[in-house]
Amino acid sequence: RISPLEGFATQREVPVSSTMVTAIRLPSGDQKALLTLAFQGTTKRTGAEALVALQFPRFEPEARALTAHLTRIVLPAQIFFIAGGIVRGALMAEGRFGSQAAAPIVYNLGIIAGGLVGAQTLGIAGFAWGALLGAAAGSLGTALYEARGRVRLGFRVAPFDPEFRKYLVVALPLMLGVTLITVDEWYDRYFGGLLAVGSIATLAFARRLMQLPVW
Repeated sequence: RISPLEGFATQREVPVSSTMVTAIRLPSGDQKALLTLAFQGTTKRTGAEALVALQFPRFEPEARALTAHLTRIVLPAQIFFIAGGIVRGALMAEGRFGSQAAAPIVYNLGIIAGGLVGAQTLGIAGFAWGALLGAAAGSLGTALYEARGRVRLGFRVAPFDPEFRKYLVVALPLMLGVTLITVDEWYDRYFGGLLAVGSIATLAFARRLMQLPVW
């Protein structure tokens, strides 16, 4: 799930007030290669339980606590997804697609490896840690590796930058479109949580099969 804003903040993310902007320029300094993106940070410690309870009202307390715990583990992955997506955008503008192809593969391998390695000691949390490490290595790591000597990276806080505001106007339709896809998943999870155990997984698998022709 790699997109300019990684779809949308999921129902288990809690935004805070800080806004971050990442700027990317090619070594030539060509301003047309400037990419800016602002995104809200997320907190790891507050609000997860309340949001899980809202999304899954019939979960047992133990299940809610486990879901909130796993959420806190994977939450920072959004930073890697977004930052990596920006770097890959600059690379693809230059006709380089290696990182774009490798990122989801490395990410999924990280999830599998986390589950296998952490099964005995961490249990299901091993998959969450694998997802976090996979996001760091896959989404951001592969992009930084391919960008060596090709893209000069910089960091600045500039939420009112004219280029960034122009980006928001252009990207708004895409943001809304990806958001609708995420909202659709919210419905599956909410109503699945009101049914028998396993209904959420059943609906998720059915949704994936439905999307198979699109893939």
